[in-house]
Parts: sequence; structure tokens; C-alpha cells
Amino acid sequence: MGTVKQIRDRYSDAIKGVHEVTKKVADSNKDVLLSLNRDQMLLGRNKAGETFTPGYLNDPYFKTPARAQAYKKMKQGLEQQHSSRMRFSNVQLYPDKNSDTPNLIVTGPFQDSMFITVSASDYSIGSTYVDASDINAKYNNAVFGLAPKSKAFFYRNWIHPAIIKYIKEKLKKK
Repeated sequence: MGTVKQIRDRYSDAIKGVHEVTKKVADSNKDVLLSLNRDQMLLGRNKAGETFTPGYLNDPYFKTPARAQAYKKMKQGLEQQHSSRMRFSNVQLYPDKNSDTPNLIVTGPFQDSMFITVSASDYSIGSTYVDASDINAKYNNAVFGLAPKSKAFFYRNWIHPAIIKYIKEKLKKK
């Protein structure tokens, strides 16, 4: 069993490595993190989990209500195609968006150009698409990043199992 100090030291050593395990899991699952962000967009959600605003019918980009309505109708016609791009469609993290809520996709280059950078303590998501900064600014700089439910899903299915495995390995009696 060991002395209290030995047990404390083993636990302390195990805990020290959790941060590195988390970084490694994020780094080796960048595709999952990007997919979760894309899925949020397809469901009209920003990094806080709130719906994107303005909606199509209130978007100042459209000079007339008729143009806004025509664009909304065109996007409704693409809804099935866009939904098929979702990686985690079997996990209902967010409700389906209403037809007026943007999903930030027409043909896909904006989302297809997304990238993620993982650092020691954080990650950053962006897109190399030519208008990416304008799109992000239009939606209050809240396009890139995981909403709380997406973070919880990633933690529950990737990070938590890796941490448990790591701690069990570290605490095995030597």
C-alpha cells in the first residue's frame, strides 16, 4: 500500500500529467473539434451556443425584403444537402435551427477552409477563406469555437476517458 506520503506523491505525479494528456487528446483529435464547430454552424449556433443573428430576414446585407426572402428560400432548398455534412448528426447537441437562422454555408469553402491550432493551454479555430474575418465579424466574432454543449461532448467522449486511462496507469503499483 505505501505510506501516506508515497500515496500522496503518486497522486500528485499523476495529476501533473493531466494537462499534457488533455493537450495530446485535443491535438490528435483536431478533426473532431473542427467537426463539432462545423456542426454548430450547420445548426445555426455560435460559440456560446446561441443562434446566429441577424436572421436572413433582418440581415442588412439584403437591400430589399424580397431579396432576403429569396435567399432564405434558396437556403431552405439546400438544407438537406447541408445537413448531410454533419458528422455528429446522431447526437442532438442542439435543436434544429429555424429557417431564418443562418448556418454559414452555401457551397462549403468557408467551412472546408477551417483550421485549428492547439497550444499548451488552449486552442484556436479559424478559416483561411477569403471572407472569413468578415463573416466572423458579422456574427459578433462568435463563429469560431466550441459552445458549452460541444465542449462537454468532447470532454465526455475523448478527454475524460483518456484522463481516466492515464491516471489508472500512473497509479498502478510499481
